Amino acid sequence: MSKKMINIIGSNGNNISCICVNSTKKNAPAIIIISENLVINNWINETTDKFAEQGYVVIAPDLFRHVGSGFIMNPAKKVHTEKNLNLKQTTNYEAAIVDLASTITAAKALPNCNGKIGVVGFSYGATLAYLSAARLHVDAVVAYYGTEISKYLNEGKNITCPLLLHMSENDNTLETYDLNKIQAALIGKENVSIYTYTAGHGFANSYDPTFYLSDVASLAHKRTFKIFDTLK
Repeated sequence: MSKKMINIIGSNGNNISCICVNSTKKNAPAIIIISENLVINNWINETTDKFAEQGYVVIAPDLFRHVGSGFIMNPAKKVHTEKNLNLKQTTNYEAAIVDLASTITAAKALPNCNGKIGVVGFSYGATLAYLSAARLHVDAVVAYYGTEISKYLNEGKNITCPLLLHMSENDNTLETYDLNKIQAALIGKENVSIYTYTAGHGFANSYDPTFYLSDVASLAHKRTFKIFDTLK
């Protein structure tokens, strides 16, 4: 595998910084990973390796670029956590989805990509992943504990690709009412699978000792890879 930072031209002409891991296998699908904070951090850096080991081309973009991110977040640094909180409060999904579209175009042009695109997102990134399924004609989408998917359920009718949702029963960022809304709106669609885990928000983040559950994360990832393997 070869790993490097690349820049993609975004919606307003500025650069989107991305981690890019090119598969050693030819004709591999490209998987776009969107972090829970929409920035690049150490956990996402490691996660790109985990996905690339499955035989995918992997890109992890900084989709907060449109509001001035452009840094690799270190949660141990107070200035980074404060900046990330400010970025969250100015999240613009509409701008980010346009930049995600630019990322998809760039991913398809990468060496060894077979033209198939999968998108996986966590928390805030999961909502963007869901929107990519509804708006961007990608080939498969996985969303881990999406915080705001319930606001966009009316777009579920536009989703025709395989969509896998990993939801947490004890998610402190999601009301039970909203979890029930998501299930009621999407369960029954042939292309949608929803798994609910006895876990809290962020159970897949190995850098978060408060909520990380390795067994649950491993099971969820196994199901994720099964979906993306259909793109090979």
